[in-house]
Amino acid sequence: MSDLAGPRDGITRMPKLNRSDTIAISVLGLILASIVLVAWAPPPILVDREAVSGETSFNVWRDTLPQWLMAAFGIAGTVVSGLAVFLVYDTLKETRRATSR
Repeated sequence: MSDLAGPRDGITRMPKLNRSDTIAISVLGLILASIVLVAWAPPPILVDREAVSGETSFNVWRDTLPQWLMAAFGIAGTVVSGLAVFLVYDTLKETRRATSR
């Protein structure tokens, strides 16, 4: 008997779930639950920056190394994504050219 049983008395059955399907659905449920929990979490307590550090102005050159690294990684990720889109588009053009003959 296959995973999909035919209609019997007007009732169709859903395919059986494999173990990998169950794990994937569980992980998806956990991810969605964590998103909901983060969305409903109370907002962080805002601290007056001037009262804590004495600084009143923002100076971009005084950012910390992790902030600069994340900015660099963000730019690098954008470049890599753009390159990937270009390569996929180039593959699409070549496939269309090859199949049009």
